[in-house]
Amino acid sequence: MAYTFTGTGTTFYGKRDFRTDGTFLTTEWVSIVYFPIFPIRSLRVFYQGPAERRFPFGVGWSESYAVHEKLPPNLRQVFYVYGYAFLTVGWMLLLIELCVSAENAIVAFSLLFAGSLLPVLAPWCLRFYARRKSHAKPITEA
Repeated sequence: MAYTFTGTGTTFYGKRDFRTDGTFLTTEWVSIVYFPIFPIRSLRVFYQGPAERRFPFGVGWSESYAVHEKLPPNLRQVFYVYGYAFLTVGWMLLLIELCVSAENAIVAFSLLFAGSLLPVLAPWCLRFYARRKSHAKPITEA
């Protein structure tokens, strides 16, 4: 399974092809400081919730998945993850440039705060639409 330390290692990015049994397709990536570098494989998984992990320096939490199927990297998902990562970096650079050139600090802070919400909310909205489109019921935590 995926493991990162301060965002470097392997991690899962992307959720697509939701099924009514609660499984979805995700891709395992090699990442450096949370930025996806290259895909390793795609997996059909079922989300089981947070899991406690013991480390030599303490206890941490990670996400737990039951793997149903191992597949080669899904090229469509790889393209979307790369696109999202590069668009988010470009968007944040544009926001920083606009904030630096703003004459009023309150306007700059408001622009930075409001603009930072877009990359956070976009994946949630797209997943909501994908679940609705596939008629899969979203998994609720007990």
